[in-house]
Amino acid sequence: MAYLHCHKCGWQQDDFWDEQYNPLRSLLNWEDSLLKSRLDEYFTQTVDEDGNRLLCREMLARKCERAARVIRNMAFRTEQEWKKPDGSHYGCPHCHSWLDVD
Repeated sequence: MAYLHCHKCGWQQDDFWDEQYNPLRSLLNWEDSLLKSRLDEYFTQTVDEDGNRLLCREMLARKCERAARVIRNMAFRTEQEWKKPDGSHYGCPHCHSWLDVD
């Protein structure tokens, strides 16, 4: 797994997809853990910036929206897609400068 980001313009993308990780699997694992826990206790402890309890549907919608943003922002799904035929790597999709990988 590798997190790509650009120091020049701030562009970033989530880790590369592999057998152990992808944003959809992460979302489904989160949903599975919620179904096994006591949802009432979990959601009554979750409040918005005004101190109001967030409803279960709002939490699920926010998680789905985050997963969608991660997927939309992913320029290089795998490390192989990031690598050019000559062995070097593609630059930032926004400013074309060098990308750092963590």
